[in-house]
Amino acid sequence: MAEHYLSTDLIWKTVYDAPTQSLKITSSGKDEFAIELRAEDGDSVISKNESTTLTEGTHSCVGMKTACLYGEGVVEVSPNDDGDSWHQLELPAISPKSICARRIKLTGPGQLVIQSN
Repeated sequence: MAEHYLSTDLIWKTVYDAPTQSLKITSSGKDEFAIELRAEDGDSVISKNESTTLTEGTHSCVGMKTACLYGEGVVEVSPNDDGDSWHQLELPAISPKSICARRIKLTGPGQLVIQSN
């Protein structure tokens, strides 16, 4: 069985995505791989929470865990990706609240920030 060796520079060019400053990892489904990160070895990982600001309307909030209303408005959440099942969320202005929903709806002039943390 022939062994192939790639240079470190070629490996980094292949797996590093500069625009997102992240490593690309794919699997053919035939191989197993493991990644071990240890602070003791000098490894460092920075995770960035997703966050977006919404205006009036209905929006997906899949993967988001916190909502915060700026200004005035009525906020409703839905456990479904479609349909008319809505539940009003008691959300005083500038008071972050934990959410668990598939969609979120803002009615009114305010802005709504949702975050993944």
